[in-house]
Amino acid sequence: IFCLIYFCLLFLYSFILLFNIFNFFVFSFYYFFNYIQYIYIYFIIYCFANIEIFVY
Repeated sequence: IFCLIYFCLLFLYSFILLFNIFNFFVFSFYYFFNYIQYIYIYFIIYCFANIEIFVY
């Protein structure tokens, strides 16, 4: 019975640790995608500016 409780606690602890790591990764990816989004918007604006210059 004690072994089962220990295993349960270990599982819970590992799950919490995994969730923490997952949360950290999600946070990092959120910031990373935000950064990419800004670069993407800047790139689109730059391309449109180039197209306008090319048209003129």
